[in-house]
Parts: sequence; C-alpha cells; structure tokens
Amino acid sequence: MQQTLYLPLIRSIIQRKKGDTAKAVALIAPVTQYPNGLLYLHRAQAYLAAGDNQTAAAEFGKVISHRGWPQWEVFTPLAQLGLARAYAQQGNHEESRKAYDDFFTRWKDADPDIPILRQAKAEYNKLSVQASVPDPPQKKRDGHDLLSQWESPNSIQPSKPACLHGIRNHLPKPGFGSH
Repeated sequence: MQQTLYLPLIRSIIQRKKGDTAKAVALIAPVTQYPNGLLYLHRAQAYLAAGDNQTAAAEFGKVISHRGWPQWEVFTPLAQLGLARAYAQQGNHEESRKAYDDFFTRWKDADPDIPILRQAKAEYNKLSVQASVPDPPQKKRDGHDLLSQWESPNSIQPSKPACLHGIRNHLPKPGFGSH
C-alpha cells in the first residue's frame, strides 16, 4: 500500500521540481482516490504550479476542511499558504489576504527565520503594495486618458500614495507617443 501511494507522490514531486507540471498532475491523480492530506496537498501544489489556480484552490480547500485526515494539523498551514497563493494568482486579492492572515495566525509562534514564513510575508507585502497602487488609466476611443490626473506628469497630487511620486519622470508627456 505504501508504494502504491508514495511512489507516484515522489515521482510527481520530482516532475514538478523539473518543471513538468502536467506530468506531475497526471502522476498523482490516480492515487488521490485514497484520502490522504499529503497527497491532496501535493496535488494542489502541482495544479498551482501548472497554473490551474481554481482547481488548486479547491484542492487546498479539501486539505483544510478534512480535519480527520492523518497529520491534518501539519498540512493545513501549508494548504492555507497554497490557497493564498492560488487566490493571488487568480487576482482575488481580498480572499488571498484572508488566507495569508489565516496562515500567519496559525504560525504566529513560529520561528520568524523559517524560509517559507519569510517568503510568505514577502508575498503578502507585495500583495498589499499591489492593492494600494491604482490601475493605470484606461484610454478612450479617441486616444485620450479617462483620468485627467494622469495626463500631465506634474498633476500627481501629494494625496496619492508615496510609491507614485517616483514615477513622474516616467509618465508620457501629453501629446507625445500617441498611437
């Protein structure tokens, strides 16, 4: 039984690390008929690596919701982190922040120098910065910006986030570079 479960799992992890995410998913799919948190966690990670973020989120959710699985408490924080990453890649920043918050709550007493925790904090900070930067202006059909504040490099107001003040020199001048 152990070989039936763990050989495909190990082969799947190897393929995922090599970058062959489709093969990683295919190798682990047949053994997920056995309810096991480790298998579902790695299957979700394979889907996430393959860019199938919606399926990855569903698989991470299965790990989180099945409290009766052996070693559930070990895999749940990692599934929570994977869920946060899947939501972030889907562009669902609100749900991603909630999932990161849940992960940080579970690991509140962890050693702050654990690499996966440091990486998660960096991802969370990046997500927070992305949420504070407004989307670039949309163009009207005649080529003019919808938001007049973006038409001139000198029109950035002090009330804008500090990260925008450094882009003055990189904004196009009105009337130049129109396509």
